[in-house]
Amino acid sequence: MTLIEASDDQPEFLTHPSIEVLWDEEREDGIKVTHLHVPDISDGSPGREFTQARVDMLDNILKEHPEWEAPKIINGRLVKAEMNPVSAELYSSEALQEWRTKLVPTAAALANLYHPDELRLASKKVEDDGSLFGGIEIDGPTHDFFVNGLDAIAIRTRAHIMKMVTEQHATNKSEHWVSLACGAAIPVFEAIDGRDGVKLDLVDLDQDILEVAERLASEQGLIAGEDFTTHRESLLRLITGDEALVDKLGRENADFVDLIGIVEYFQKKAAVPLLKNAYKMVKPGGSLVFANMLSTRPQLDLNQRGIGWPGIFPRSLDEIIDLVEDAELRRDAIVNVYIPEDQIYAVIDIHKKDELENDDVY
Repeated sequence: MTLIEASDDQPEFLTHPSIEVLWDEEREDGIKVTHLHVPDISDGSPGREFTQARVDMLDNILKEHPEWEAPKIINGRLVKAEMNPVSAELYSSEALQEWRTKLVPTAAALANLYHPDELRLASKKVEDDGSLFGGIEIDGPTHDFFVNGLDAIAIRTRAHIMKMVTEQHATNKSEHWVSLACGAAIPVFEAIDGRDGVKLDLVDLDQDILEVAERLASEQGLIAGEDFTTHRESLLRLITGDEALVDKLGRENADFVDLIGIVEYFQKKAAVPLLKNAYKMVKPGGSLVFANMLSTRPQLDLNQRGIGWPGIFPRSLDEIIDLVEDAELRRDAIVNVYIPEDQIYAVIDIHKKDELENDDVY
């Protein structure tokens, strides 16, 4: 018996919310930082307050025990005998254990965060019956975590902000969007929903997740080869200076290039050339959009040593701006930073100026 009832109505967590500007601040380096309120499905959740208080308590316990390590996974299983008490509490849920061991840190792990009312866990590939959610049944605690956990809210929030940025710069002409490390491209499809003439190049190394993206694109009525093209490519080519991928996707040919979920997985020495070479695809008047988890975020210990999400390099806002500076992206760009109330991610819009734009436009 499931604790979640199925509904014929689609949840509204990925419809375009009414994003509200709370305040703006201008840094000494001239970069504007805009703080936002972004509505979320969890705003109306009766379990939000309880779930967040519980998780905050677990985060505080971890802070008191810096010696506790993140949970270990060996041969696809959590090593319970060595698990710290907070992780043991979190992973008392079978579905959350399955999510952590089978899906994290792949793009498939995010599908249930974007769609927290699904009855089953996502799969790494499309099931034989065409379902994207063919995993085990989700229990109540896992459902509450996917709806109300700060990390889950933040994933949806950064998607809303990316959509806002692309709408700010949208034109009435045909637009070209390159999504690097796109995963299932769920936020990309949500961002272009209702807009005509957007051509997508979806790039990822994981062929299974690209097939998921292809199915989602087809469900939106997009035609392979005309409206979208998938590319099985490694971003290491951009990091090592191999510009063949830049030329393949088009030099200064994209209105939008997004790295929304990948920059934080690279150390600075790799993130800088990644940004620099991705920016070469952006046409004048276009934007490069990326996000990075903030090191000042709430519940960082919970994310890193409780959940044990591996491989992420949280950064301060100064460190994120340093990436932009070191990649030499401010020479001909307007840089805007957006930080939502949850303060988990900073979303950065690097807008390449054309001959009609100047710094006063934004």
